[in-house]
Amino acid sequence: MPQNNTLITPQIDDTIKKLVKELELLPDLVERISEKVNEQYATNFTPRFIRQYLKDKLKIKIPQNRGEPFTEQIDNSIKELMKELSYSSNPYAQIIEKINQQYNTHYTSKQIRQRWISKLDADLCLNPLDDEEKSFIIQWVESTQRGDRINWKKLIPLMKTKFHKLRSENMVKNYWNLRKRSIIKSKVESGNPRKRSKRNPKSKAKDEQQPQIKVEFKNRHYQTERTITHLLRT
Repeated sequence: MPQNNTLITPQIDDTIKKLVKELELLPDLVERISEKVNEQYATNFTPRFIRQYLKDKLKIKIPQNRGEPFTEQIDNSIKELMKELSYSSNPYAQIIEKINQQYNTHYTSKQIRQRWISKLDADLCLNPLDDEEKSFIIQWVESTQRGDRINWKKLIPLMKTKFHKLRSENMVKNYWNLRKRSIIKSKVESGNPRKRSKRNPKSKAKDEQQPQIKVEFKNRHYQTERTITHLLRT
């Protein structure tokens, strides 16, 4: 359990439980609980602390809601607002206030940003990656990757400068991950022994039609009976 400067009292605990019931369908549940509790009790709980408290102490399953779907009308509003607020250092925070108020939604600034950089930005090139771009991605990742971490945000502007195309992070990530899975699958398949070819069903049926001869083997210690399939040749 993470440490925090302020202990959660029984009263705060009850408030958190009530807020969970009220806000359980919202994608930013943890952030909203943190904000409301800090405002009501003059505390300084972080969203990370609240999330851990819900999980460890209250045994409350945090909803995995990915958020509300974007409609064409909302997308158009985001585009217009981006034109107005493009000068701002963080336009997404201002956009969610206007969008959520206008459409009675509960988007987060992270969702708005992701929607913009992957779908709505007019400069995005949505055509498939060409061979030169793919080669560049492979060479760049292999030369800069440290462990499992790949700085995709750094790669995007490099590709834009070199190929004069703005690609979304999702498109580049998807290409790399699909290529990686394909390589792993090929290695696994090449390492498996060849499967034995199935026996021709006609040959099997022919053998079953052959007469069987029962032969008995006897001696003073044991008696064994075996059935031998005798193939008759014409």
